[in-house]
Amino acid sequence: MRSRRRWKPILRGSTRQRALDAVCGIAEGLRGLPPYPVRGISDEPGNAPEPGLLLGRAGVAVFFAYLSETDLFPEAEALAWQFLDESVSGLVGQRLDLSLTSGVAGIGWAFDHLNRYLCGRRDGGQLREIDATLEALLQTRRLQAFELLYGLAGVGVYALERLPARAARRMVRLVVGRLVEQAVGNRVGAAWWTAPGGLQNLPEGHYNLGMAHGNPGVVAFLARASRAGIAPRITRPLLDQATSWLLARRLPAGGPISFANVCDAEGGSGPGGRTAWCYGDPGVVAALFSASRASGNTSWTRATLRLARTAARRKGPESGVVDAGLCHGSAGLAQLFNRLWQATRQPVFRTAALHWVGETLAYRRPGQGIGGFMAIESAPSAPQVRVSDAGLLTGSAGIGLALLAAATAVEPAWDRVLLMDGW
Repeated sequence: MRSRRRWKPILRGSTRQRALDAVCGIAEGLRGLPPYPVRGISDEPGNAPEPGLLLGRAGVAVFFAYLSETDLFPEAEALAWQFLDESVSGLVGQRLDLSLTSGVAGIGWAFDHLNRYLCGRRDGGQLREIDATLEALLQTRRLQAFELLYGLAGVGVYALERLPARAARRMVRLVVGRLVEQAVGNRVGAAWWTAPGGLQNLPEGHYNLGMAHGNPGVVAFLARASRAGIAPRITRPLLDQATSWLLARRLPAGGPISFANVCDAEGGSGPGGRTAWCYGDPGVVAALFSASRASGNTSWTRATLRLARTAARRKGPESGVVDAGLCHGSAGLAQLFNRLWQATRQPVFRTAALHWVGETLAYRRPGQGIGGFMAIESAPSAPQVRVSDAGLLTGSAGIGLALLAAATAVEPAWDRVLLMDGW
């Protein structure tokens, strides 16, 4: 595996050792997952039977690939290819969706990332069928969702990973074109409307302000596409309009949060309060920082850093953090603030990253879950349930990756799948 040395670990001494012990515990737990395809086994997250990237085996492969760049776990590289092979086998004879989360785009992302960016192997044509499938889908306009986890922005993230392939550039241009078609323009800028229903279960529809399912994910994708120089006459103006709209959604200064989860057609704010990647200020800040870098707009950079410093100081129960996963837990915050510190060297971000690493380690209970970590599942009007979760997005594979990033000099390029890398 190819080593990276630009990244600076933030952990030292006994805390670093605790983090590495946790990573090795996660590796032991993930190694014990049953082979794929699985027969006669429940479909709960801890068994990770599905092949996908953010919830299943492709994400476990990414964890072992990065672990293999250290000397912590001798079997890591072999396990990375084993889990990747099992994930790719899920493409044969199964009806998978096309999403970054659990479908074709995510498995393709993992295959390309592990082979090309970690091993220096160029695609030998293995992904040509996935490219053709996604390109045809984009041309037929069947994919309506605009979001990162299950929609157009996620397909765009796969295409960006495939650059500089010609098919990848075509796919990015098609995604941008579809986003132009769906954008709602107004005097402030441009945004994307979420139809009634959905995760927020709002009968009248809404503008979603979360990175995972809303406008910040589109802003972050457009920033990456703009920096890649793809369709600049279309991409850059759309990025400027979307960023202006998002910045205009800031809540009045002085409150505990800067962005709500959603807003209505008139700009009225909906519920908010969580501090997380998926919803809340940290994820929005990641998107805005990426946009400011792509545009060179220094006023956006200054505004974003002010928002980031406010988010970095929000800790404790008011943050809404109840488990350790990347999506809405402490490991995701550790990774986001670690990224921001690596980019700016401002002490407030290192302090925040160290705090959230400590919270992540505090969630560990050896002998429970996978590597000592359990995820919290919740649904409206239902009690919270603790479950084993192997996945990258909400489970132990993602927690292990964030702890590795805090404890070692291996640069976590994996986090670009969640558009965390815009710093």
